[in-house]
Amino acid sequence: MMRSSIRRKKSEIARPDSFFSSELAEMPLGWVRDLSQAANEVNEELIQNLIEQIPAEKANLAIALQELLENFRLDVILRLTKLFIGE
Repeated sequence: MMRSSIRRKKSEIARPDSFFSSELAEMPLGWVRDLSQAANEVNEELIQNLIEQIPAEKANLAIALQELLENFRLDVILRLTKLFIGE
């Protein structure tokens, strides 16, 4: 039990805001707005659906957002998307 918990912690690498800024810049603005709204409404199902829409070549973004979702860090998703869309 502890080993999997330790492994999980190691895989959760914090990414700088600059990573998210550059990755979100390559996603459609409407998608980013939808992600922001879903995070604001704590709509985990919609966030999961939006993550699944991320193209394979943006897998790093999908992984990072999935980790935030799984760790209940919707506050971080909301902050990053609001920074990006200028709210």
